[in-house]
Amino acid sequence: MALAVVVVGLLHATLPGDFRVSPGLRYAYMAILLAFLVVLTIGDPGRIDRDRPWLRVTTILMTGLITTSTALATN
Repeated sequence: MALAVVVVGLLHATLPGDFRVSPGLRYAYMAILLAFLVVLTIGDPGRIDRDRPWLRVTTILMTGLITTSTALATN
């Protein structure tokens, strides 16, 4: 899961400026993704079972951010 999040962030960073909503947000997007990843890794090291509600909410927020940014890039 961590590798997939890093790859998504890197792929989004390499998009041409025409496909980004705001070119200045490239680094903010990567920072937010990495923050989500750190929280999820610290909250549930080793196994990814997500039996805690706050981990589930964090995962949903991260997935929503990835989905929204990808959808906005398809304009």
